[in-house]
Amino acid sequence: MPTVKVPRFITADWLRSLGACSTQVQRFRRLFPDGCRFNQKNAARAGAAGMTIWWFRLKVMSDSEEARFLAACRPSDRRHDERVEANPSQRSFRRSIRIMHSEQAVEVARIINARARRPKAAKAA
Repeated sequence: MPTVKVPRFITADWLRSLGACSTQVQRFRRLFPDGCRFNQKNAARAGAAGMTIWWFRLKVMSDSEEARFLAACRPSDRRHDERVEANPSQRSFRRSIRIMHSEQAVEVARIINARARRPKAAKAA
């Protein structure tokens, strides 16, 4: 998987250049008309607003980051399954999906921002 440098400030134009569908770009524009900082708080807002993260992950995360993401999201997936099993209504399912998207978006932001904070390897002399 390719690793794309994620800017600290994200705009709808950047998402479009990455290949986001028009629906996701419209949702982003409604939520963040002037763009936003790429952080866990804004990622949670985006997920709660119904933005999906899977396409973004495929564009920006390395294989090792994706593996960390999947491992970290197992508890979120289990909680979603439990919520739906406890209340299988369509409304409950949609609410649970938004919660899960929000939790997953926060995890992606955490992993990508950790990448930005890692010290660069020293060049060999």
